[in-house]
Amino acid sequence: MSKRNWIIIFVIAVGTLAAWLTNIDLETSALFYQKSWLHQNQTPWIQIKNWGIYPPNTLGVGALCVLLVGFFRKSWQKFRRASLFLVVVILLGPGLLVNSVFKEHYGRPRPRQIAQFGQEKQFTKAWVYSSQGGHSFPSGHAAIGFYFISLFYIFKKNQKKIANWCFCGGIAYGLMMSIARIVQGAHFFSDCLWSFAMVWLTCELASHYILDTKKTVKIR
Repeated sequence: MSKRNWIIIFVIAVGTLAAWLTNIDLETSALFYQKSWLHQNQTPWIQIKNWGIYPPNTLGVGALCVLLVGFFRKSWQKFRRASLFLVVVILLGPGLLVNSVFKEHYGRPRPRQIAQFGQEKQFTKAWVYSSQGGHSFPSGHAAIGFYFISLFYIFKKNQKKIANWCFCGGIAYGLMMSIARIVQGAHFFSDCLWSFAMVWLTCELASHYILDTKKTVKIR
């Protein structure tokens, strides 16, 4: 396992322990609450929330188009493995794992829904199932932002400098989306942390089976 991955695991572990053992989720969200979520619909947060999803979604749709064209144009077949990887990551990471499995069924209330911030639902910590019907854990917007780290895996073997820039850019974009959603009272710190973790894990698994394998990827 690479040094980068050990660092990522360490950060996720420390962040998760902090969310379990301290009030970091509540304290972070409280920074942006004063009898109401003052910045919920203010610039630039509302624009980031509304428009920030389009660049990563465009990457995913573009990858799907390249994959499909590869069936008909021989010169595009060399891009098939990379485009398949990008499609699989966006579908399984931000799509299935984050939004369909956990976000829809884990029930964690959002910051702007809990008693600590003037509402009625009860706060629950990360990875604690709730029957309150919330959609806080994890953050879909943060996950689609972190999707840009997938480009790192495409370039890491042959163009390491570009790969590192892609990884840093993906982290920065995901953090931007995460901060916007925390400021708006839509998600906790730990929601965004695990959005990154789930996208990263999806990238690691998908790259192992699609990019790192020596076998030819055949799609019929």
